Amino acid sequence: MKSTLSERLREAMNGPPKVTGKELAAACGIKPPSVSGWLSGDTKTIEGKNLLAAARKLGVEPDWLANGKGPMRTTGHLHVAEPSASYSNWPFKKLKPHQWLQLTSAHQRLIEENAMAFFEIDAASKQPAPAKKIANG
Repeated sequence: MKSTLSERLREAMNGPPKVTGKELAAACGIKPPSVSGWLSGDTKTIEGKNLLAAARKLGVEPDWLANGKGPMRTTGHLHVAEPSASYSNWPFKKLKPHQWLQLTSAHQRLIEENAMAFFEIDAASKQPAPAKKIANG
């Protein structure tokens, strides 16, 4: 059975992190009644910048949110609830959690792949393999 936008939104808003309709509206730059329309099913679609902002706020994949296709969250996706929260285990000194959330999931995967390259051992030299060059795009 194919889920509706309303069902997917409710599932994502239940967290983690838990997100209220008012918080989602603020993240999308819209008024709360618009979010109510999504949740009630009166509005059947979410597109463009509202889709991207909502997916980012909810920590879900835009394709999943828009049409139920693909995974809800990408495997290995690091989700950070709010930039204002305390992150005692955040692994980066210069890259802040809110900056990470601004990246697309593709860029997050690319960064993760490059970090994992430091753990790959070159069979001939028995030394860590050099990290892959990060491409622009």
